[in-house]
Amino acid sequence: MKTILTALYISIFVLRLMVTGAEQLQGFGEKVPIEHLSHLYFIFSIAWSPDGNLIAASFEYPWCPDAGVYMFPTSGKNPVNLVGGDEIKPMNFFFLSDGQHIITENAIYDEKFGAIIEEKDGKENRSQGLPVIEKININTGETQILAHGYLILVSPDDKYMIYRNFDYRVYFDDLQEEHHHAKTLMDITTGQKTYIIEFNEFDYSSTGFDDFSPDGEYLIFTKYDESGSQIWRSTFKDGIIDLDNAEQITFENENLWSMHRYRGYFLPNGEWIIHIVSHDIEEFCGVGYNFNGEKKKNWCTDIVYNFAAFNIETGREILLLPEDGTKKIRSHCFNSKGDKICYILEDMTDQRNHGIYILDLPPELNMPTSVGERIPVDFRLTGNYPNPFNQMTTIEFTLPGTGFTNLVIYNITGQKVRELVSGQFALGIHTAVWDGRDTFGNAVSSGIYFSHLKLGDKALTRQMMLLK
Repeated sequence: MKTILTALYISIFVLRLMVTGAEQLQGFGEKVPIEHLSHLYFIFSIAWSPDGNLIAASFEYPWCPDAGVYMFPTSGKNPVNLVGGDEIKPMNFFFLSDGQHIITENAIYDEKFGAIIEEKDGKENRSQGLPVIEKININTGETQILAHGYLILVSPDDKYMIYRNFDYRVYFDDLQEEHHHAKTLMDITTGQKTYIIEFNEFDYSSTGFDDFSPDGEYLIFTKYDESGSQIWRSTFKDGIIDLDNAEQITFENENLWSMHRYRGYFLPNGEWIIHIVSHDIEEFCGVGYNFNGEKKKNWCTDIVYNFAAFNIETGREILLLPEDGTKKIRSHCFNSKGDKICYILEDMTDQRNHGIYILDLPPELNMPTSVGERIPVDFRLTGNYPNPFNQMTTIEFTLPGTGFTNLVIYNITGQKVRELVSGQFALGIHTAVWDGRDTFGNAVSSGIYFSHLKLGDKALTRQMMLLK
């Protein structure tokens, strides 16, 4: 009898675990068990300290005083609050290279900056906070306000940051504001600002700055449009981002995962980037569990997410996670060795799996690319598409090496119409867009035109037709 009861208790216990315990995810890495913060399920972003011992993450829960940026070891033990408050929802932050400071978002609630402070039902309510970017010493708590706005990126030498500017005068009179929401480059040491992209609410295309290369010479960013998103690269020198001569480094192809690529981050070796990929699917729904192990309302999705590692030198791509349509991924970062990735996962089937995960990266991502592995690249002017075209066409060309490159449009009589490309370009596939206008911005007439590509002593020409 005792044996039967014991077996019955074990069966009930196992059954209870099956109902209330989240299943271990296979292929997604190990979840970081963060103490005392399981209720703060919405995680914005994460960062890894230079020594690899600490992780920082920003948490949010509506009207929760525990929300904010927390720092904790990779074991998840004893998280320490760095920035917090029920009205403060910092999204982005970065460890500086000394490991002793972070740069993070915060907020100031001061009536002279437009804040509204009211008392209701015996409680003070605050709104219209001024978003600020602070440098914080994680040992002493000493803070320094660097700028007003929302943080986007910090350069590897800690000298520059990119952020979205915020002009508090919009709270009083928006006619007074200047460069409100403009994407801005700031020299942290001098305070000098350069407004890179002004905000335009009517411009549906956008550029999201993602990461600096480890040597600080390049900046990768995501370009979004109606057809999808791809990763581009521009040079960065002496505080100047050369967006005019930026090159596209990822392209849409027959692979479904190639349509939407975004949030690309460099691995420490500078050869690989890891970015989020996604593709659309027919909507499907299911039943999931909440944090208490109780069934919740049906969830639905029409997008599948994954991580792709992309080698800039060879064009090789590797998917890192299982192809699972029930998981969402958001932010990611790497340890200093570049052999582990830390990322945020949301499980639509079971909220108990929500959290921060650490995944071992494939060893090949940290092995130098040998000459034999590099894809041989020919000098090609692939042509333009569409062709014939009505108003706008894209010209694709391939370079076998880095060098000064020219791409010029000529008309049928041999007259120069417009120079589309003139500058240093790296090996690989590139594109340029011609909008059917000449050097002076005038629309040209219908007819036959020629694209002429030149790299050193090599030159190619292709014919195209403009029809109106």
